[in-house]
Amino acid sequence: MKTFKSLCFLLLLFLTDCSIESRTLDFDDFQILVPQQWEKIELIGIDSKVGGISLNGKDTVTYDLGLYSDDLDEYIAFEDYGDSVYVFDGYNDSPIFKFKGSIDDLDKDKFYKNEVNWDEIDGFSAKIVRPKRSGFGVTGVYIDSLYQSEFGKIGFQISGYNLSPDNERLFLQAIKTVTFK
Repeated sequence: MKTFKSLCFLLLLFLTDCSIESRTLDFDDFQILVPQQWEKIELIGIDSKVGGISLNGKDTVTYDLGLYSDDLDEYIAFEDYGDSVYVFDGYNDSPIFKFKGSIDDLDKDKFYKNEVNWDEIDGFSAKIVRPKRSGFGVTGVYIDSLYQSEFGKIGFQISGYNLSPDNERLFLQAIKTVTFK
């Protein structure tokens, strides 16, 4: 059934982007269908399996398969003082917080660059992250637990930062073709 779903998705991907020739990149633990000109990048990890993909030589995405894979959460330091909200804005001998509004009126979601959606990839629940404004933010996927090792849960993450709009679109399509071995 998993193979059938993958084949259906690949057919859909092919039909929506017929002008782009594709190929499968094999990374030992998983495979991904990508545009023909994207190239595999070999990297060396210490406590996990890592690697990457060069997207047309313009952008790069990297993956991490291991105990400490990045969950792609976006962190913004908010501080509430009374009925006012402040946002962390850097250091100058000590942390600097700037006033952003009152607790009752402030929409904290507007400060985040990325949006998060959930989908299924190769039978796993996957967190898919993409920029709210194309070209400015993280594009990627995080899977919390592929399997349990003797040391803990093995997660998977593949992502890139500030990808061009075309590479962002193609990468989001490619992410859905990931199959694990």
